[in-house]
Amino acid sequence: MKTLVVLLDGVGDLVSDELGEKTPLEYAYTPNLDRIASLGETGMMVPYHLGIPVGTDFAHYLLLGYPEEKFPGRSIIEALAHGVPLNKNHIYMVTSWASVIKTEDYEIQTRYLMDLPKEDSLELSMTIPASFNSSQFNWQFTTDGHGLLEIAGENLSTEISDPDAIYPLGCVLQSEPYNTQDHRAKTTSDLINSFMKEMYHRLKDHPINIKRKKQGMEPANFLLPKWAGKPGRLPSFHEENGMRGEIIGASTSIRGIAQLFKMRYTPYQYFEEGVKKALSSPYEYIHLHTKDTDQAGHTKDPFAKVKVLEKIDPLLAPILDYALNEDILLIVTGDHTTPSIGPMIHSGDPVPIAFLGKHLRTDDVRCFNERSCAKGSIRMTGKDFIPIILNFHSKSLFHHFRVGGRKSKYLPDKFNKL
Repeated sequence: MKTLVVLLDGVGDLVSDELGEKTPLEYAYTPNLDRIASLGETGMMVPYHLGIPVGTDFAHYLLLGYPEEKFPGRSIIEALAHGVPLNKNHIYMVTSWASVIKTEDYEIQTRYLMDLPKEDSLELSMTIPASFNSSQFNWQFTTDGHGLLEIAGENLSTEISDPDAIYPLGCVLQSEPYNTQDHRAKTTSDLINSFMKEMYHRLKDHPINIKRKKQGMEPANFLLPKWAGKPGRLPSFHEENGMRGEIIGASTSIRGIAQLFKMRYTPYQYFEEGVKKALSSPYEYIHLHTKDTDQAGHTKDPFAKVKVLEKIDPLLAPILDYALNEDILLIVTGDHTTPSIGPMIHSGDPVPIAFLGKHLRTDDVRCFNERSCAKGSIRMTGKDFIPIILNFHSKSLFHHFRVGGRKSKYLPDKFNKL
């Protein structure tokens, strides 16, 4: 039996004056989403903990059934997304070519330069030392103004804070040991701080930056790192959850998540194409993802999110028809809230969720939005997502029942008989 998840990235939102104190989901005309809610069981999902914002990477990590303490970090997901070979003993950090003004601090003007051509990124990367303070550095271009920095050396740790805070704090932050007294974290943070200063001196008078300033453009005079991570062994999605899984998406991060869990990744160019691929998928767990709702939220224009929702909704009609005529579980939800107002990138508010399938306890909710679904019957977190699916398919293992040689959340298909 199949599960089909329609994941509207960042679909949750806040009410705004522009929409008459409604959220974009409340304001938008979405008859298909509303019909799914009216025919199914609804509620609210807290992706992680109430009030704590999460990113797409960590939210998906939890939704797909994995323990938070083994999260390898976003840099590892980005490396997998771009096909970068990983060494289990090395540290990886995502980097951005940034523009700063040096005063007493390094004042950030632009966190990453979208107008920097790839060839300029590659030429600037030639200034990165192969060896620095007894460690080795290797940088690879990924996309736009971003890259991936690989660091090899003795006594290094990923337990360090991020110099790029993402939020507009106005300056590059000092890397520090993060939540640990381990001397390796101090060694690593000192290395990163020295490396950033060295890179500024190498970049500030680079011919590319001299040329950019003459043309009235911001110089790419800083290499800004974040998200230190190290690869580790994770069981495949099939091993962890007992289902063969496919992710259908159109973003590099989602491709990296599929790679992390050894799931099939199927790309699409337009969401309508993604819908068709989801409906023809032979997999037991099908995860159809769209980033459009999240990107609309980041514009800080509530009407932009309304427009995207109204564009997506009619494309869901074939999925609704399929769910009503086949014995499947259809789930529609988001991975986090992306406010289309205010300064926050993501917020820690719950997101609406709807389940449609046979023998569910349908409720009285008639619309798919935050306040309507809050009247539904379900209260859950991201960690509950896979167990609820397994329970619907009658595959959940009794808690603390020991079947087979490893701890499992599902009844195995194969087992050893006496």
